[in-house]
Amino acid sequence: SVSSIDRLLHASPAVPFRAAAMADSSEVRAMSPQETSKWCVSLALCGVRGRVLRELQEQIVRRQIDGLLFDKLLRQNAMQELGIEELNPRLALAIRRSWTTDFNGVSFVDYEANRDHFQHQQQQQQQQQQ
Repeated sequence: SVSSIDRLLHASPAVPFRAAAMADSSEVRAMSPQETSKWCVSLALCGVRGRVLRELQEQIVRRQIDGLLFDKLLRQNAMQELGIEELNPRLALAIRRSWTTDFNGVSFVDYEANRDHFQHQQQQQQQQQQ
């Protein structure tokens, strides 16, 4: 059987960066699974810590959940699909609120489909800062 996460992964084709940028004036961003997992450290402030936090980070990296997919999981209240026993609806809501606060106005795009674009953009920013 296909899990809800797999359905989310394949529900919509990757939107090219340029199309997403033209569709909305908000910030367009791609987050790797590693960056998404690293963001989760901030969740300690809202009660997601210890084993729950470690399991969440492990699932994100193991299942290759980028910012776009994590955003979809939160919006569709599908965090329980990750199979983390102690991740109850109250904690899932706290995660969603924290994500919404941190990324209000951000449109996420598929990380893999847009990786080259964002790596080039980061290199340009680093060169400008030097």
